[in-house]
Amino acid sequence: MYTTNAIEAINAQIRKVTKKRGSVPNPTDPTRFPGDLVAVDTFFVATLKGVGKVYLQTVLDTFSRMAWGHFYTSKLPVTAVHVLNNRVLPFFDEHGVQIRTVLSDDGREFCGRPDRHPYEIFLQLEDI
Repeated sequence: MYTTNAIEAINAQIRKVTKKRGSVPNPTDPTRFPGDLVAVDTFFVATLKGVGKVYLQTVLDTFSRMAWGHFYTSKLPVTAVHVLNNRVLPFFDEHGVQIRTVLSDDGREFCGRPDRHPYEIFLQLEDI
């Protein structure tokens, strides 16, 4: 149970946010449930001596804020498929959740001809 001082502090924070942004933030926008929207991206991390370029493939469920990441030495569509297939989908399957939508920045590792691009084919096979 919250004390009166805690409730007053929470209300003061809400007033500050409302004044600054113009409205109270709604935590359910834009997603309504886990798996509704999963964001994916590839980040260049560094060039390591003896290894070469290193990229971080990231996946984030925008509702639950669960995130996954994996380091790769290439920025190929296969790496984007790998992290989804080996880490993200097994987690969602274990909890009985299906991914409905994937959001990407339309990078070369995510987009291509739907009938030939490995990432596009994977999404079709998984009914995403």
